[in-house]
Amino acid sequence: MKRFVGKSSGEDFEVFVESLAFKQLLEVANKYVKAISGKYTLIQKEGCVDFLIHDENYPESKDDRPVSNMSGGEKFIISLSLALGIAEIASQNVRVDSLFLDEGFGTLSGEPLIEAINSLKTLQISGKMLGIITHIDAVIREFDQKIEAVKKHGGYSVLQGSGITSAK
Repeated sequence: MKRFVGKSSGEDFEVFVESLAFKQLLEVANKYVKAISGKYTLIQKEGCVDFLIHDENYPESKDDRPVSNMSGGEKFIISLSLALGIAEIASQNVRVDSLFLDEGFGTLSGEPLIEAINSLKTLQISGKMLGIITHIDAVIREFDQKIEAVKKHGGYSVLQGSGITSAK
């Protein structure tokens, strides 16, 4: 008697393949989340495309938390780590030269903010172009090239910075 794995719709196989790809993403993202947080690891839930956050301060797996139980700053660290992981994996097959981040830094302070900035600087040194949209002075000071939106009278703004020329 022949036995087959999965459902005739292919559902189980899809989940299996997605789970393998997700496992690879979490492995790469964990490199970043560990560097930025110093204590978190993303742990894949068994047989699915979902994860929990393991905190080294609470070593038992029963204490692992879902993303919904994380603070805004913690969620940003995880989101940034996943984005950096996706960019790294994509760079293996396709050249990815730029990464754009819109805010999120306001939820970080202290060492996690410094580590997030250092991770981005490492990417920049490796040749990636970063587009960071932020109002956080600590982030703005760390990057030399900037384009700034400057408010003018009458409710409009102008762009200033390297490579920006005034339209006549």
